[in-house]
Amino acid sequence: MKKLVLFAFLLSLLNLSFVSTAQSTYFEHLKVSDGLSQYSVNSLYQDEHGLIWIGTRDGLNRYDGNGFTVYRQTKGSPDALFGNNIRSVCGDKNGYLFMQCKSGLVSFDLRTEKFKTIRRQNVSSISYGQEHLWFSENDSIFSYQSRSESPQNFYLSLSNKKNRVTSILETKDRLLYVATNSEGLLVYDKNKKNVRHWNIKDIITLYEDSKRNIWACTRYDGLYKINFSGNLISFKHNPADPESIPDNFVRTICEDDFGNYWIGLYTGLCKLNSEKEKFLLYKYERQVSHGLSNSSVWSIINDRQGTLWVGTFFGGIDLYNPKYSIFNFYGAYNNYSNSLRSPVVGRIVEEQSG
Repeated sequence: MKKLVLFAFLLSLLNLSFVSTAQSTYFEHLKVSDGLSQYSVNSLYQDEHGLIWIGTRDGLNRYDGNGFTVYRQTKGSPDALFGNNIRSVCGDKNGYLFMQCKSGLVSFDLRTEKFKTIRRQNVSSISYGQEHLWFSENDSIFSYQSRSESPQNFYLSLSNKKNRVTSILETKDRLLYVATNSEGLLVYDKNKKNVRHWNIKDIITLYEDSKRNIWACTRYDGLYKINFSGNLISFKHNPADPESIPDNFVRTICEDDFGNYWIGLYTGLCKLNSEKEKFLLYKYERQVSHGLSNSSVWSIINDRQGTLWVGTFFGGIDLYNPKYSIFNFYGAYNNYSNSLRSPVVGRIVEEQSG
């Protein structure tokens, strides 16, 4: 029998409870104390240089691995932001960022670090497609190209003028998915013909994964998947099924390097096993310093190294890499029957028969 004995070992700093895989997962954090301009993270984007761009309610942030650079409104300057509430960020991977600033549209030249205001109001959504930016104004959709002589091109208007576009996605096979507030999800081909329609209401985000499945995140109606064959699959919370999606308020979704999906909910971060179609919730626990930092998740991206960046409503950014996370942490809390009885551990013994 082999015994490994460690004396006077303090684990109070590693205070994650042994409740489930979700509770014992270690998240790193980026907060205001690290230089982030504001705790509410609306949007995340990684550019062609590997830099992370973060849209907050108080400015645009750039993170280079060592620290933050913050861009804010400068009154009277035509080359600066005209507002600090950055709701969405995307880019063309060729020198330009685009952002929804308040309800307007702004571009940013990475070389000159100058902002250009394209629209000041009425912009309801933005998304970069295969070759250009898409943006919407109420019931109308436009395309935009940074280096074009006439960069703003009207594309189409919805037949119902009371409709409002809430999200746009151009897929790899050049179909345009348009989410609306009253007619559901509309699909247009390259000839602007409406070829499909799904009655999915209150869509917040559209996402295409590596298998060309389309995901629709909704405000009240759970999560939908449209597979490559065009079949619609619905995921809704079932109180009788602990492995169903934990909440029907779904804000965002992102695929990791292992083919699993990470879902931003009103009540936490959720992982969907792609093979078993089982959901696992990562909840916010105030006393868990290396757990999720806030109960409400707004944005998620998977960077080039396979690290998940999770933007929260009021907890800054949480970081987790499934490839390199090899540690689980065990703490002591009165709320959990399976946790340690004390945060101070005097001895650890590993026993092996033989």
